[in-house]
Amino acid sequence: MVYSRIEGCIVYSCFMALVQNRLTVFYVYGAHMSWSPAAFLWIWLAVIPDVLVLLILFILLIYIPWKWPDSNRYYILFGLIFASFVLIILSSNILLLIRTGYTINWKVVLALKVKSTAILYWPEIFKFILILFSQLFLGFVLWRIGHSYVRKTINSHYFRPLHTRYAVVNIIFGLLVIYSTIVVYFPPVHSWKEPSLNVVLSLFPATFKYYGKSEDAVQNYWEKNETDFIEQFIRAPKIQMSQPTTILSKPVKHIFLIILESIRADVLPFNSNFSKTIGTKSRTNVTADDVSPFFNSLWNGSVRTTATTIATYTLKSLIGTLCGIYPLNVDFLEEASSKNKFYKICLPELLRQTFRTSKTSSSFRSAFFTSARDDFDRQRELIRRMKFDNVYSGFEVINRTGPVPDVGMFGPADSTILPLLWDWIDNNLDENKENKLMTSLLLTGTHEPFVMPPKERIYRNYLEDTRANKYLNTIRATDTILKTIIDGLKSRDLYNETLIVIVSDHGYAFRDWGRKSLAAWRVPFECAFLVPLMLHNPNLKAKQLDGQYTNMDILPTIMDALLSSQGTLNGSVNRLLNVQQDKLNSILSQYEGTSLLRLPNAHKNQRYTFHLDNPGNSHVIVKQYPRKLVYDVHYDEAHLFHLGYDPRESIDIISFDRRDYKGTYPDWIQVDHIRNSSRVWSKRFGQKNKISDYHKKLLRKNFSEQISVIKPNINRISLKEMLDWADATLELASIWTTLVKVRYLYGNITIAPSKYNFQLKTKGT
Repeated sequence: MVYSRIEGCIVYSCFMALVQNRLTVFYVYGAHMSWSPAAFLWIWLAVIPDVLVLLILFILLIYIPWKWPDSNRYYILFGLIFASFVLIILSSNILLLIRTGYTINWKVVLALKVKSTAILYWPEIFKFILILFSQLFLGFVLWRIGHSYVRKTINSHYFRPLHTRYAVVNIIFGLLVIYSTIVVYFPPVHSWKEPSLNVVLSLFPATFKYYGKSEDAVQNYWEKNETDFIEQFIRAPKIQMSQPTTILSKPVKHIFLIILESIRADVLPFNSNFSKTIGTKSRTNVTADDVSPFFNSLWNGSVRTTATTIATYTLKSLIGTLCGIYPLNVDFLEEASSKNKFYKICLPELLRQTFRTSKTSSSFRSAFFTSARDDFDRQRELIRRMKFDNVYSGFEVINRTGPVPDVGMFGPADSTILPLLWDWIDNNLDENKENKLMTSLLLTGTHEPFVMPPKERIYRNYLEDTRANKYLNTIRATDTILKTIIDGLKSRDLYNETLIVIVSDHGYAFRDWGRKSLAAWRVPFECAFLVPLMLHNPNLKAKQLDGQYTNMDILPTIMDALLSSQGTLNGSVNRLLNVQQDKLNSILSQYEGTSLLRLPNAHKNQRYTFHLDNPGNSHVIVKQYPRKLVYDVHYDEAHLFHLGYDPRESIDIISFDRRDYKGTYPDWIQVDHIRNSSRVWSKRFGQKNKISDYHKKLLRKNFSEQISVIKPNINRISLKEMLDWADATLELASIWTTLVKVRYLYGNITIAPSKYNFQLKTKGT
């Protein structure tokens, strides 16, 4: 009798968990779904997998013990295990929906491994326990109310067909056949695909698909004229050596690169429009000096700009910052797997090779510091592949000081890594005063869930939105650390001869402009990509730069500053005019980025830049400001925005190319084209090694619009030109993804001639 009560309570608890989960899904996704007769059908069809889960539990925990009481022990054990799995998964999914607005993605869990995925949510463990216990409590209450009714129903003459041996199994099989048939022949509308899934049952096909997947073949035969044509769009425009953007009056010797976490461009420095953008109000008249007073003092005295990160997944962003190369459009850090090679050397090794004191030694020493543990998604392998001389993480903090409490998701507070950093600097300079130091520091204190360090006791009320207010408070705590670092450099007499570079890995979405997007996960919008980028040295003249820069430009810029600091001045007060041009040109020819310290050559069109959102293969984004193309990998859809007239990215211009479009047009669009039946926006991505002549012609076209001439005039934008640009750029994006994969697979490639084409061969790294 005790067992029957327990089993009944468990089944009722799973029922309540399924109901809670489905209601949460509809609540989170409902406002963003396309309502139609098909959508209403899928409201009911989405419940079928939930019913199947309940039937499985019913068979294992109630039906078999009732039908065959003498042989039920193993069924009950298996049923309790399955029920526990159901409760844990559904509770986790509800928590994830509340936190991020997304359901569990089993592909992510399998790719990152369960342990790595779970540690991200340890700070929410009490909320998880609360949700789990609420399901158990509600299940117990429901069982007390309904168990006698269920027992009478099972024994009634209406359910006598269930008394046969395979009746319930046949019902389950029938439901599966019906559901599968509908899914195949009448798939859910776009916005219902994800919320209609059952996260319990979807684990099994996801596991089979993940472990049974095969690698796609990569095109390794390329025509040289094709690679030459593509690279002119992938690379930044050439620079004018004799036209620096600023003045460097004295040489720099050391590099201190600080990478911030999740800092978007409109909060550092703080812009009052931020609260309007995310739909909240300020509790006080918040200014930039209220949030980050020290950073603002540096910002105004620095070379500064707003850059676009190439990836909103931190570890992929680091590849762009420290190696100057694009990451792969695959989920998570496959770049660090054994099958892939970095096709260019990263900054630490480049510094050692460029500034040698002999054939076997260099004046540069390099180290990477972070208080975060480096065991998440191949981070340790990534940093090792960058070939820093020394690497220090949260594990080294614990080894030095003993157990330290975590702050947030990844490890101890940022301040705990600073003693190790100062020891490394002091030891290297004590060893040899002529040593040059490249220090890289990743600060993670501003990562969600935005937990304040233990020693930071002042919490301020900036905004009404709780999450955004926590975010600004962690920025203020990070600002204090930045001041500590600068003070430490000054006390060691290193400040005047150190180029300090501060950049963020990516931005963060706070449901900007009423969208559901939160954090950086699968967010293709500008709020997740635009970041502050600052170069600071007391001898570097402050300058606000306006241009299309990315974090890949940091490596060439650092090399430019260091090469300009070599030797003696030749009659100029600006060391940037004293650069070793042959060496700088050699470096710029190898990397896709450019130097912020030089003006670009006059160029007909703006620079093309390519971007990936978190975790890497959700959207492929191409910008040629003010144009922006977004390709949705999951749904095979292309979207086109004009950032000059539509900074909110709310008007998809490609929608105007549909034959059935009957709506109005914005007053800034000139409708000058007939809907083109030959223009295709889907099924365009794949393994390609050649661009058609038609798309080459479009790419060569001098699109008339420039940043400087954007004005709020009606009929300003040619719809035909925008669609032609998107058509050609979608083709370019597809072949770019293939070329990057080839480069990673073959390492530092050379092009070997054959009769008609060229084969990429490994040179070795």
